[in-house]
Amino acid sequence: MEKGTEEQKKEFSSIAYKEGQRLSRLTSDLLTLARGNNQIYQASFGRTELDTIILDCYEAFCVSAREKNIRLSVELPDNALIAEHMDGERIKQVIAILLDNAISYTQENGSVCMKCQETSKAFCIEVSDNGIGIDNKSKTKIFDRFYRVDDSRTSKSHFGLGLCIAKEIVDLHRGTITVSDTDGGGATFTVKLLK
Repeated sequence: MEKGTEEQKKEFSSIAYKEGQRLSRLTSDLLTLARGNNQIYQASFGRTELDTIILDCYEAFCVSAREKNIRLSVELPDNALIAEHMDGERIKQVIAILLDNAISYTQENGSVCMKCQETSKAFCIEVSDNGIGIDNKSKTKIFDRFYRVDDSRTSKSHFGLGLCIAKEIVDLHRGTITVSDTDGGGATFTVKLLK
């Protein structure tokens, strides 16, 4: 930066900022996993408006979806989704991880859809995309630490920790998280949280 032109300084500054953000995310993810290893996850269970959390996440990712011309949509039932025993901030983290992955691995002009349904026993959250998808061999390992499918899914902003963290949070809620193929191509992640 010291030897560059004014234009180069701006470019280098932007690169340094992005790398700092990337390392900050990595550090945060590693600390989250370390807390999980030591079984000191701070969870605050209580009454949670799940539909509000989903809409907050939708709004937070609208800009990054728009930047890639990705159509981001959300489908919710007419009734309010109220969970009596849930850590809203942790579940927001899970949804953010799934949306971030879906947008990152979906090509321009693609689509990402988030849905939530309520049954008598559980809440079911789905994040589906029409991106590059995940092969069957990788579906069994996708929630392992540091696992990344292949070069086509490699992104400098992804370290292979997000889905592992999402699974640990879902496990903390005694729920399940699974991945399947989206009809027509892509991946669908389904989170089931027992009431």
